[in-house]
Amino acid sequence: KIATDIGTFGGDVGYAYDGNDDRKSIFVGRSVPNITALEYLGPDPKSPLSYMKKVIYYGEYDVVDATITIDSTDTNTVYSSSPGGFPGKIQTNWDGVLLDFDKDNKAELLVSLESIMDSLKTTTKTLNLDSLAIGKTHYDQVVTRVVNPKYWSFIILENGTPTEILSSDPITFILPDDYRLDQNYPNPFNPNTTIQYTVPINRKVSIKVYNITGQLVRTLVNNELVNAGTHKIIWNGKNNFGRTVSTGIYLYSLEWAGMKKVKRMTLVK
Repeated sequence: KIATDIGTFGGDVGYAYDGNDDRKSIFVGRSVPNITALEYLGPDPKSPLSYMKKVIYYGEYDVVDATITIDSTDTNTVYSSSPGGFPGKIQTNWDGVLLDFDKDNKAELLVSLESIMDSLKTTTKTLNLDSLAIGKTHYDQVVTRVVNPKYWSFIILENGTPTEILSSDPITFILPDDYRLDQNYPNPFNPNTTIQYTVPINRKVSIKVYNITGQLVRTLVNNELVNAGTHKIIWNGKNNFGRTVSTGIYLYSLEWAGMKKVKRMTLVK
């Protein structure tokens, strides 16, 4: 045994994640924290002293049930002790090649999740004052549920820069919400309008304009690699053939890696 209290669920072996290190790491899953790494420092692979343990991913601590108790003097909220879900499998590579879906030279972990709750429960217990009058303590209970906004089957964990590795949180968790498509301005417009979008990492993206029936009108950015940050591009109200389009409502999209965000804009004359 080379380590204790790290988990028992499906893991994998990959390399250290600063992009410059050939030391291997063993990644193991459990409930909390979700993923722990044992980085092999050497020289003896059978010795616990040859490994450095570090938490890679704690899990989503806001994905928990809650119990709220209200009595005559106070309100107390207790959250469940651990977030729902755990890694069923951790993948570091395919055919010996480290995963790097976005081609930014930062290795990634592909994690499949199990036992994810599709809804979150809040139980509110309110002291029944009438019960006190008869010498008994009774709480009226109401249970509400909301959709779990993090009901994920898979996640991709991406390593940060070498300086971030020295911090307590070396992993950057990229969410679809980190890709932002702002409302064009001006809107309504004639003939020019500015489209602003933000990407969290270096990524190939497309910016396209469609008519209200979904037909492609203009490709402004065609699967081009852009740097992380905020970018702007101007549409002059013309289609891909250089002809001015008619008055009406148009859709514009930010597209990347099979995903898309869409907003509306109005051209007036």
